Amino acid sequence: MALQKTTKLKNNFGEDTEIKDAYIKVAEILFSKNKAIGKVHFYKYKKELPIKIDTFVFDSSVSDNSKNAIAQGYDYLKTLPEFADAVDC
Repeated sequence: MALQKTTKLKNNFGEDTEIKDAYIKVAEILFSKNKAIGKVHFYKYKKELPIKIDTFVFDSSVSDNSKNAIAQGYDYLKTLPEFADAVDC
């Protein structure tokens, strides 16, 4: 699973660069009983190196009926304004 959306990223000069249909992937989750830390990678193209990596923290669950850690990370990202119009891909 991944997300896709047009997004703006700051370049090395502090200017916004628009990335059309960026590929956004939860790459790592460090998971505990009730908190998780995730890393999300932004790609211009799916098979290249990431152009940006962000970290996020969210409330997690380890109950028997919970989704896996990666799925919980995507669910959390979709609640954030910056990912509001992202689509699953």
